[in-house]
Amino acid sequence: MEKLYDFYSKLGFILCVETAPYKPKHNQRYPDSKEIAAFVRSFEKDDLRMTIDINHSNLHEDLEQVCDNCRGLISNIHVSDNMGEWEDHMPPGTGIIDLKRAFAALRRNGYAGPCNLEFVYSDSQEIPTAEKLRGVRKYVEQLLWEK
Repeated sequence: MEKLYDFYSKLGFILCVETAPYKPKHNQRYPDSKEIAAFVRSFEKDDLRMTIDINHSNLHEDLEQVCDNCRGLISNIHVSDNMGEWEDHMPPGTGIIDLKRAFAALRRNGYAGPCNLEFVYSDSQEIPTAEKLRGVRKYVEQLLWEK
């Protein structure tokens, strides 16, 4: 991690460590958001931050607690949905994740954007047109800024 950080910090980038997915039957060990945040904080670097992957974090942790654990470190989020058992990467609003609650927790912890949409349309018949993608973006932006 130190070599990676040194390389990217010289280029002027902010390096973000992402919250890890809980993968039943695949992970021998699962680092939760509190542990990842403590690891990032241990470097004491302003340009080493975190990405909260909402889809990953929802699988084994409460999203509000994840946001609280990462307070002051959040520089990016990945937005997609799931059904609560696997990182399905579904379009936002099509699974069980309470995005409104998650975004409220992000705002409460000082996060104001950007949002990376990270999803796929699982139905091969559904073509992700520009209009559909703009609609998803608008939906996510409204949730992020909704009070």
